Amino acid sequence: MSWLTRVWERVREPRHLKVAYAVFYSITITLGLIALIAPPQSISGELGPVLTVTWGVLALIGGVGGLASVFPGWWFAERLSIVVIWCALGMYLLVVIVLQVTSESGARWAQMTIFALAAGLFYVRWYEIREYSFEPRR
Repeated sequence: MSWLTRVWERVREPRHLKVAYAVFYSITITLGLIALIAPPQSISGELGPVLTVTWGVLALIGGVGGLASVFPGWWFAERLSIVVIWCALGMYLLVVIVLQVTSESGARWAQMTIFALAAGLFYVRWYEIREYSFEPRR
């Protein structure tokens, strides 16, 4: 048995969902790092550096918390991480909406749609794990 198979077997069911959410949390960590290292200028200019760092840190913390809690089944921590991610997405989305309303150039509808997809994805996970503090053991 290869080491990869052994690692895969250690992940509790449903494995494919846990791995998928781990990937999404990793993407959220990347979002937070990008916001801190090279923030998007259209958003940074509207929010200012303090709030840009704030939503970047929220995304980073939410992603790390989600990634750390998805495999062991610490659902209370994962739910909290999802709320933190929603706060980060909400701050960014608010600026995108303001830019859409006030800017003469560029449509930002695609960005708003992507935010709805991201928030919805994390809502599905939140809904799945809403009932218990820890993943029930079999």
